[in-house]
Amino acid sequence: VSNVEMIETLAEVNSVAKKLIDEFFPGPITVIMRKKKVVPSIVTANTDKVAIRMPDHNIALKIVELAETPLATPSANLSGKPSLTKAEHVIEDFMGKIDVIVDGGETGIGIESTVVDTTTQPVRIVRLGAIPVEDIESIVGKVEVVDAPSMKHPHYKPNAKLIVVFGKDAIKRIQELARKFKERNLRVGVAVKYASEIDCDELIEMGDIREYGRKLFNVLREFDKKEMDVIIIEGISGKGLARS
Repeated sequence: VSNVEMIETLAEVNSVAKKLIDEFFPGPITVIMRKKKVVPSIVTANTDKVAIRMPDHNIALKIVELAETPLATPSANLSGKPSLTKAEHVIEDFMGKIDVIVDGGETGIGIESTVVDTTTQPVRIVRLGAIPVEDIESIVGKVEVVDAPSMKHPHYKPNAKLIVVFGKDAIKRIQELARKFKERNLRVGVAVKYASEIDCDELIEMGDIREYGRKLFNVLREFDKKEMDVIIIEGISGKGLARS
């Protein structure tokens, strides 16, 4: 949707949903509510729920506004590949399959929207994303998380073998893994939070948590384009965005 008024035409806005909408719209959050009859069942997989999002991007909002109707749209990515964060990624995956690409620039956050189901008790986060659990809970109280980080979902994974290493000794373990794979004459791409001495074919510094999230899917795609056999990433864990 492009404005809050549109939401009322589509969904039964409960008190929890209203709090989330007031706090986070427009932004990287999708709120699930009970749908109204006007919403076709083909849009909601024959369920009585509808997921509503108001993107925090002027071009996306303008497209909905010019359409003069709410839009039911899928993500611009193919199942089985990492998410797309640049127009050039869309060109790579969809050339010949679509008529127009509107280039609004590189995504500002990089990871998906947080999806919150407000029809359940307690409220459920069914997909972790850009707005951390703690921020949601600060508005609506304790929630149930029923999703795992998207790196675990096969439709987000690259073609190369992907290894994510967590813990205080992550760099040491990454160095050992990279050396072993190199000894087998495999091409190895490594992404770590901050630059380190690692024997690999390409090393990318990811930076702090926000930069990490913004770069992640782009890095996976770049390593695939360079035909890496193995990708090793320094994982992040904890609260906030790290959990997503």
